[in-house]
Amino acid sequence: MTQALSTAHKQEMESRALEHELTIASEIQSNLVPKRMLKVPGYDVSAYYRPSKAVGGDYYDFIQIDEDNEGIIVADVSGKGIPGSLVMTMARAFIRMEAERSRNTSPADTLIRANRMLAQDIKKGMFVTGLYAILNKKTHELRVASAGHNPMLVWRAASNKVELVNPSGMALGIDKGPLFERTIK
Repeated sequence: MTQALSTAHKQEMESRALEHELTIASEIQSNLVPKRMLKVPGYDVSAYYRPSKAVGGDYYDFIQIDEDNEGIIVADVSGKGIPGSLVMTMARAFIRMEAERSRNTSPADTLIRANRMLAQDIKKGMFVTGLYAILNKKTHELRVASAGHNPMLVWRAASNKVELVNPSGMALGIDKGPLFERTIK
């Protein structure tokens, strides 16, 4: 009985430690979600984020590239929980670094460069789908590239119609470069 109580106590302590670590991971992940909503005259942009577990691989962000251009990304990692959140944190860092460092206004080129880094470090079988758009706030041009993600829905107020925007592309992390680079548009 003493042995069973000792084992139960040890398991309870391990469970509390894991719960504490998950709480911290969840707080860290929530700090990676944008603190500001994209505000562009003539556009209505909103977002809602709630992971399916304490932490997960879902991600969205707004990346100011320069005075005129704003990046918008929505992405998801294959797999959930802690592994998914770690991979998403890597993908987020690579995408932001490429967009901000080079002030790159090509969504496809930004994803190509991020993929080169991510594909080297990602566990086999994991991948990241993403849709990355860059809005030029002066010309109102929206350039979009997809890394195997769901299509973007665009609602046109003038015609009261919804359009699907779905450029070709494959998920980040599957291929180290040549196939990914030939596929993305």
